[in-house]
Amino acid sequence: MFKFKTKSAVPGTVAILAVIVPILFLASCSTPTEEVIGNSGSLRWQQNCNRCHNFRDPGSLSDSQWVVAMRHMQIRGGLTTDEHDEILQFLQAGN
Repeated sequence: MFKFKTKSAVPGTVAILAVIVPILFLASCSTPTEEVIGNSGSLRWQQNCNRCHNFRDPGSLSDSQWVVAMRHMQIRGGLTTDEHDEILQFLQAGN
């Protein structure tokens, strides 16, 4: 009986997949980017202000007017200092 020696592609394919699959998985995982981190004020606005207010163009008030409006809304809306500061920075960045 003759035995034919053939090379199987399976071990090589498995080895390649063992390297490629984890790389593809890690590449697809989302990590916080500067854009997401920088949008914390936007997120805070959506979580707090959006309940009562439609979005307003941040350029509709000057920086000093936003300070007054946000101080009022911090008290009225029960915002923490961090929430207030992040929302204020977000609104002033639109000017």
